[in-house]
Amino acid sequence: MKKSLIFAVIHFSFILFFATHLCIKGYISVNEKIDRPIPFISSISSFFYSLPLFNTYRILTGTNTGYGFFGTSVATQKFVTIEILDKNCNVIFKDDTFHFQTTVGKSRFDGFPTHISNFIDETGRMKRDKKTNQKLIDLRDKYVEKVFKHLGKRVSKHIANAYSYKISLITVLPISIWNEKKLNKNVVYIEKIYQYDLI
Repeated sequence: MKKSLIFAVIHFSFILFFATHLCIKGYISVNEKIDRPIPFISSISSFFYSLPLFNTYRILTGTNTGYGFFGTSVATQKFVTIEILDKNCNVIFKDDTFHFQTTVGKSRFDGFPTHISNFIDETGRMKRDKKTNQKLIDLRDKYVEKVFKHLGKRVSKHIANAYSYKISLITVLPISIWNEKKLNKNVVYIEKIYQYDLI
């Protein structure tokens, strides 16, 4: 019982600390339109982010994103699309459902784009930290590439005359509802794009 209480205190202390850090950082970036470090808090945050064990802990507990503890798809909407091309580079098939037939499969896949986007973002932070092992960064980059490659292969093999495919991770950037000007459409931003030939 005592160990469980200690773990709960440590766990929720981490959540409180990083939530406070993100809140202050967000406030500064919105109001001051800059991204400057926060004295003392930023150095503690950087220390924990540099620990591989801590990053694993965050993934396992679902606290690796601001919304990860509560749900899989609450953050900025992300999705993956595939375009299958023939020999003449004409698009013969375009999809974002990846042929999942069951409701469970579809709902689980809905959380994948957010997960892989967070994974890519974490890898980017690791690249900026000079202390990070380069082999680990290369492995993480390869993992993302392989995931997209095999996800695309899974769909392409069912399409006749498929010669190559292009698979993209896309983020929908919502408009600001506080903008006094006329509201425009959401902005679609391509985070990652891979193209593979079917050999």
